[in-house]
Amino acid sequence: QRERAAWQRRLVAHLDRQKRYPAAAGQREAQVEIRFALDATGRVKSVDIARSSGMPAFDMAALDMMKRADPVPAPPDYMDEKSLEFTMPVIFKADRR
Repeated sequence: QRERAAWQRRLVAHLDRQKRYPAAAGQREAQVEIRFALDATGRVKSVDIARSSGMPAFDMAALDMMKRADPVPAPPDYMDEKSLEFTMPVIFKADRR
């Protein structure tokens, strides 16, 4: 459990470094929920929007984040393919450009 939690923190930090606030969004804030799958080496196999923000600029920014982040830190060896599918929120705040 400890190893998985440490890897998940590295994964979230890696993704956060690739997040870019969309220039066309003004001072709005939004949350997009993305669904993605990884392979055993940390390559992004698929990504899509699980729940839209309702604003295309934010949805596209979340997808672009995943493209820039590929590959992500490799998951621990013991994780199987089914455990490499995730749904997570991507939160955009106006003060974090």
